[in-house]
Amino acid sequence: MQLTQLLYVSSYSDEYGFDLPNFIETLVLANDELDVRGMMLFANGNIMQLLEGDYPVVTDVFEKLRYDAKQIGIIELIKKPLENHCLSETSIGYSAHELRLISKSPDNISLFNLHPAEVEKRIFKSPAKVLMMHFASDYGSV
Repeated sequence: MQLTQLLYVSSYSDEYGFDLPNFIETLVLANDELDVRGMMLFANGNIMQLLEGDYPVVTDVFEKLRYDAKQIGIIELIKKPLENHCLSETSIGYSAHELRLISKSPDNISLFNLHPAEVEKRIFKSPAKVLMMHFASDYGSV
C-alpha cells in the first residue's frame, strides 16, 4: 500500500466547543482502528489536521469528514505520497482558550500547547510542516 499524507483546514461548527472532547475522541478512536496517524491543531474554532496512512484509508477518512456536521468549510491543502511516516504519534495542539475542553480527551492522545516549536518537534520532514507551523504562529502562543 502507498503511504499518504493529507492536510486540510476547516472550522468547528460548535460555537462554544462543548462537544469538542467527544468530537476529538470519535476522530482519534476511528483513526486508531484504521491505523491512521494524525495531528490536529485547534484554535478559536479553526482546525488544521494532518492525516497519515495507507492511501485508500486516508482518502476514505477524509471523505467521511466532508459529511461530518461538526466541521464546516473543509479545504484540502496537501495530498502527497510518503516514503515514511512524518508523525510519531497522534497529537493535538490547542490554544489556551480550549485547554479546559481538550484536557478531557482520551489518554492515548498527546496534548500540547499550540506553539510553532511544539509543532516542529512533533513532525518529521514533511510538506505539511511549514503550513502547520504557520497555523501555530497565527493562533498559538508565540
